[in-house]
Amino acid sequence: MWRKWAATILDERDHNKEAQQELAKFAYGSAPDEIIQTLSILIDKENRESGHISITDKVQICWDERLGNLLMDKVKDKSLKAESMRALLEDLIDHDVQEAESFAKSLISLPLPASGDVRSKAIIAATVLMRHAKNAGWSVVWPAINNDPEFSAEVVAIVASREGWGDKGGIWQKINEDELADLFLWLARQYPYSEDPDRNEAGVVTSRESTAHWRDSILQNLKMKGTRAACDAIRRIIHEHPELPWLKWTLMDAQTHARRHTWVPFKPSDILTLAANQELRVVQSGDQLLDVIIDSLKRLETKLQGEISIAQFLWEGSKTAPRPRDEPSFCDFIKWQLEEDLRGRGVIINREVQIHRGERTDIYVNAVVLGQGIDTYDSLTLIIEAKGCWHQELDNAMETQLLGRYLVDNNCQHGLYLVGWFNCQLWDDEDYRKSNAPKISLDEARKTFDAQAENLSKEGKRIRAFVMDTTLR
Repeated sequence: MWRKWAATILDERDHNKEAQQELAKFAYGSAPDEIIQTLSILIDKENRESGHISITDKVQICWDERLGNLLMDKVKDKSLKAESMRALLEDLIDHDVQEAESFAKSLISLPLPASGDVRSKAIIAATVLMRHAKNAGWSVVWPAINNDPEFSAEVVAIVASREGWGDKGGIWQKINEDELADLFLWLARQYPYSEDPDRNEAGVVTSRESTAHWRDSILQNLKMKGTRAACDAIRRIIHEHPELPWLKWTLMDAQTHARRHTWVPFKPSDILTLAANQELRVVQSGDQLLDVIIDSLKRLETKLQGEISIAQFLWEGSKTAPRPRDEPSFCDFIKWQLEEDLRGRGVIINREVQIHRGERTDIYVNAVVLGQGIDTYDSLTLIIEAKGCWHQELDNAMETQLLGRYLVDNNCQHGLYLVGWFNCQLWDDEDYRKSNAPKISLDEARKTFDAQAENLSKEGKRIRAFVMDTTLR
């Protein structure tokens, strides 16, 4: 009797969806075994007769582990048709069943199936992951897209037809800014703007038109993220597509959104204090903290080369054959000068700055700033990697140490590469370090390291270089 009742409830074609779900919930609570058994039978029936499953819609309201296990068993059934698998995978992944996500990824393993039902299921698995998995299954889907043009064309056509510009669950919410830029660039190559169909023509929207809309929506949503990483990603897109002059306006909009997203309004007291003292500097971002530190280092450089030079404190030995002090001593000198300069000038309003030594040749600058919430505070961190111009890894330490060690897997995204430029005639020729120093001018060194810092500033990371004149005259 219970099974017949369960079948009647689940097989009822009532147009009132909410009423059906409530009735199914009541039935599941009263006779769970019968509902599970009946649901299993009806899934097999729909798969066999139509190749599409909709019966599970009625039990969404009473989802639990038993239902998940049933659908997981059905998904693995080799007799399940591709479209039927889509419906069950969507349900499972929407309910955060990790086994289902792993199963979907296993269907897309390289090399991809050449044909048949297994290939159809691989295509379905990719589209489900892109639209329903929290990270779009990107570590598996993206290599597959790049591996097989025909596979990628089918996947993109399906996803593009189902995602709209304002879709909150779109792929732009699932992958990071750099990955979005990669996807847009790939789409722009495969579906170039020059080959877009005329959108003014009336009629049915073609697959090519849907793909063009989706390509554009990825760029628009990247722009709307309101992050510096998004601005960097769009700059990369501009670099690869100079034939699209309108991209510069996209970047300007992205920068505006980034400023709005990160702006924190000042208190009236802050504004009055700023108006009363023009030497004060406001720090609300890592970029502004970088500017403050570089300005301080420029003031120090002026003192080093001033009428009463203090560069002598960075040298040791005889007056006729002086030698630069070692890098730790150089770092200690820089740390002390920054502390004195920032404290004396009050460059950061209503904020606390702490400077301390980290490893052998690095300095950490921490600034506590007002956050976006009421009475909340955020911490900004800047890492300074300091090198003497004689260092054997001078040319690549910006990448291998500052970027590759200190800024990787770190909340800190801002770094300064500081080089003490000691090259001068007074340097003791007997000091082996002098022969290790580059045989270029100070201006050439500055241009070289500035260009390197600009090239390494990507994926949300900001690196600046400062070559300080520490020579003796």
